[in-house]
Parts: sequence; C-alpha cells; structure tokens
Amino acid sequence: MKYLLFIIALFSGAVSYCQVTKYKAYQKYWDDFKLNKPISEDKWDSANIVVVMDFTKMKVRTFGQETGDFDLITLKDVKDIGVGKSYIYEGVDNSGDKCLIGIQFYSDKTKRTIAGLKIVYDEFGLYFRLEED
Repeated sequence: MKYLLFIIALFSGAVSYCQVTKYKAYQKYWDDFKLNKPISEDKWDSANIVVVMDFTKMKVRTFGQETGDFDLITLKDVKDIGVGKSYIYEGVDNSGDKCLIGIQFYSDKTKRTIAGLKIVYDEFGLYFRLEED
C-alpha cells in the first residue's frame, strides 16, 4: 500500500522545492574601514570562490583557499535598492563570532554580477561580487 501511495505521489506532480543557490565569487575586497570611502574598481581583487546560499537551512558557505560557514540568524532589513533587493542578516560564523551578512540580488541577469555578498565584522568587512556558477 505504501508503495502505491509513493507511486501516485510521484506521478501526480508532487514536487519538493529547495532554496539552495550556488554562485562563483569572481572578485573580492577586504576592507579594514580606515578609509571610509566607496570601493573603487581598481581595489577589487580576482577571486575563485564558490558561494552556496541555503535558505532552507539559513546558511551561507564559501569554498576557496579557506572555507567559511555562516549561520543566518535574524533577518534585520530588506531594502529595494533600485537595481534589485538587499537583505541584511545578523549572522554567526563557525568560530561563534557575530557578524552582519548582506546579500544583494540584482534584477538584471544579463550582466556579469547577478548578486553580491558582504560579511561585516566590527574590525573589517569582506565583499564579494557573484556570478552564476
């Protein structure tokens, strides 16, 4: 009987959705907050980092020379930024340090940068430009 129910569910279009997206960070910027100026284009460094955002488990993971594992604890703010949406989360890294995690999704998917990720601690911030992987 349970096999019959499984087969009926399978063919009736029962679909499970997962909110996991994977990106490639192709540029990064490390900021120590000493200059307090917008980031100029020549300050971005090349990167080859895989970023996985799992909104089912509320996690962001980065895979590069070092692996980062961040929990998204509380959604603090959502903004329409004109070219897309920005989400700000209170987060914590795998060492237990608190941080703010900003995720921007851009509306124009024809450009190289379709999303942005920033991880901000008290002393410094890490910024990533993301493209489809």
